[in-house]
Amino acid sequence: LDLGTSTLAGHLTDASGHVLASAQRPNPQRPLGADIIARMQKTHEGKGGALQSLLVDGLRELTAELLSLAGKPASSVAAAAAAGNPGISYLLRNLPVDQILYPPHRPAERDLTVLTTDLVDIGLPVPLQLFPLVSGFVGGDLAAFLFGLVSIEPGTVCIDIGTNGELGLWTGSRWWVSSAAAGPAFEAGNIECGMAAGPGAVVDVQLQDDRLQLQVVGSGPPRGLCGSGLAARDTTKVESPVAGVGG
Repeated sequence: LDLGTSTLAGHLTDASGHVLASAQRPNPQRPLGADIIARMQKTHEGKGGALQSLLVDGLRELTAELLSLAGKPASSVAAAAAAGNPGISYLLRNLPVDQILYPPHRPAERDLTVLTTDLVDIGLPVPLQLFPLVSGFVGGDLAAFLFGLVSIEPGTVCIDIGTNGELGLWTGSRWWVSSAAAGPAFEAGNIECGMAAGPGAVVDVQLQDDRLQLQVVGSGPPRGLCGSGLAARDTTKVESPVAGVGG
């Protein structure tokens, strides 16, 4: 299970790693904060229990969908694992987030965590293994990806393009990692008409014959701008300035 800030996603595999089913759904925590910082602020204000319940409910629905798609009962699942950024990982456990939210942004608990069904019940008979964290904004999602690499050349950069963007650079002897708040860029955050790339979102703008041509997600009218829609491209040919006219 991938605990994304915007999207929850999952795969159900057999013992050999063959994918039996895949599914995803919006993270149900969004009404309490579009980004992870806003959600941690809500936790700091006493909304941690509500955020945990929303996330667990979303994971339970996602797990049920995976089982349904694969035609498998919950009793057939032998192991479960989840990975997410540090904020989401802490919200899943309803832990205090001050050590992530405020400097020096170093989570106190960073090890692999085994969450028994009495702590987090997502509808499976097995505990949920939560991938270890690296720092305040480099989490188990990047760690899970790097852990799965079989062979890699020195100088390779791996990038997780998500609401919380993370990257890792392999030097040949160690990983250097960092992160960036990519959500506002993708979802056009902090602008009056910004929205995520859902139905009605303008994802591309071109200028043709002095008119704006909009590419919109879905078949309906435009409702707002997502990140890629903020950049307009002029496809008309640019002529050289006329002599004597200021350019």
